[in-house]
Amino acid sequence: MPKPKQKSKTKPQPKAAPEAKAAPVPSASPEPATGPLVIDVPRTDPGAFNPDRPAGKLLQSQCAHLREALIRHLHQVTALAATDIRSLKTEGQISDYIHRVTSVLHPRGGPAEKR
Repeated sequence: MPKPKQKSKTKPQPKAAPEAKAAPVPSASPEPATGPLVIDVPRTDPGAFNPDRPAGKLLQSQCAHLREALIRHLHQVTALAATDIRSLKTEGQISDYIHRVTSVLHPRGGPAEKR
C-alpha cells in the first residue's frame, strides 16, 4: 500500500529575481598564455594630488605596511647573503639554497606565507 505524502515543514520561499549578469569590462583583456591580466586604469585628475597636503590615515597605514614588508624582505635577503656558498657540498644543500633565494626574488613562485 503506498505511503501518504507528508507535507513539507518549511514554508515555500518566494522566487528570487533573476540575477543580472555583469557586463564584461571592456578595458580588461583576457590573460594571455605568457603574461598577467592587464587592466587599464584611468589617469588621476591633475589637481587630485597635492604634495603639500597632510597625509590621511589610509596612506600612513599603507606606508607602515610597506615598511614591514620591506624589513621582512631585507631580513630574508641578509640571511641568504650571509650563507657561505662554499659550505654547500651536496646537491640537496645547493637545491635548498637555490629554492630559498628564488622564493625571495620571485615571491609568487615560492610557497605561500603562513599567517
